[in-house]
Amino acid sequence: MRFRSAVLPAIFAATLSVPALAQQTDPTAPAGAPGQTAPAGGPTLTVDSSGQTTVGAPAQAGPKDEVKKEEPKKAATPPPRLIWRGSTAVIDQSMTPETVGIGHDYQTRNPLYQLWISVRPRVWLLDDGTNSININARIDMYKEMTSSDDSTLRRQNILGDIWINAPYSRKLYRKDGYATSVSFGPRVLLPTSMDSRARGVIVTAGAGGGVVQMFPLSRGSDWFSSARVAGIAYYTHAFTKATTRQDADTLADRPTMQTDGRTGRNYQLSGGFLVNHQFLGVLDTGVQITDKLGFTFDAIFISQWKYNHSEACTPVTISNGTACGGSNPDNPDPQRYTLLSWILGGFDYQLTEDLNLALGYYHVTNTIAPSGNRQNLFYSPDGGRFYLTATVGLDALYERFRGKPDDGPNSPAGGARGLTKGTPPPGLGSF
Repeated sequence: MRFRSAVLPAIFAATLSVPALAQQTDPTAPAGAPGQTAPAGGPTLTVDSSGQTTVGAPAQAGPKDEVKKEEPKKAATPPPRLIWRGSTAVIDQSMTPETVGIGHDYQTRNPLYQLWISVRPRVWLLDDGTNSININARIDMYKEMTSSDDSTLRRQNILGDIWINAPYSRKLYRKDGYATSVSFGPRVLLPTSMDSRARGVIVTAGAGGGVVQMFPLSRGSDWFSSARVAGIAYYTHAFTKATTRQDADTLADRPTMQTDGRTGRNYQLSGGFLVNHQFLGVLDTGVQITDKLGFTFDAIFISQWKYNHSEACTPVTISNGTACGGSNPDNPDPQRYTLLSWILGGFDYQLTEDLNLALGYYHVTNTIAPSGNRQNLFYSPDGGRFYLTATVGLDALYERFRGKPDDGPNSPAGGARGLTKGTPPPGLGSF
């Protein structure tokens, strides 16, 4: 899985030639003796230990010749690292349990099979082995292949928000299979999705960071070699045109249900308030079963705090004038807090250097049902998904066709080009 620290190191060996020493000669020694030369002024005769004589250039008069050494050969310069190493493309297929006949259905069957394509470019500004800074983005496109109510039209192409992250990472410790690294930085989401535009989002911005700890499980064994534990947290705030869904751009002044339950005429599209503050927390765990096979289990919780009546006043037209939409004394404190849970588990296999396959199950739901009861965190007919994900390392694929190796790491944890072990939780993006 996306923010995985376990990678295979790329090792390049540079060999230096051992300098050869010139044989010492003595001009006063008689010709013909092994390792000696003729007197100065004439041709130089060198006799080796086998008795073979070599005629050289005339020697100069003077003291013994100085020993000459060859200059050592310089190590081969490694090829430059790709500035966009670590860029990936994700192709994901997912379906709800009821689509394959698992679990119970609603009164009306509503199967869902969805295709998700995500392109995730990455550009490195700094990477000295200990400190690194990169800018990465995530561009999503969803296509629902069934006739579920997840989309308005059949097989509709849905563009998601564009994520932009700029994390700074630092390795704190790395020795004997143990590795500790931290990262933090800003996050910006551009409102390119239909949902964000319908909510009147101008931009969503925030910041966060995380800690990743790697540790060995067994030494000298190819099975269960290492594991990881990571904690990640991000805060974001959506800057919106209003505190409720509005459609002022089309001047569609219509009778709507207000936040206090009364009917009035305005541009408001729904009676609920928008999210004001959001906090995302992730507990990520993983085990490297073999060199290529890994298992990941993630628990993700998204806390959302909505606007309340004291923070907003939507003017509405009533029989005796105008009033704030949230001025109903019978409902002074509507539900403002929601907690979304995201539980994920799956296996990933490094098929080639540039292709990783992942198979698993995840479930997304509001932990509190409309009835007020707590929901099952692991199953609901529409919240669960079985997924099959293919992650392509664009830099490794490029090097495959170019035919030249690249020794640069593709993540702050360092390592070989290509994919890191593990794949990101579907839909969650880079941390």
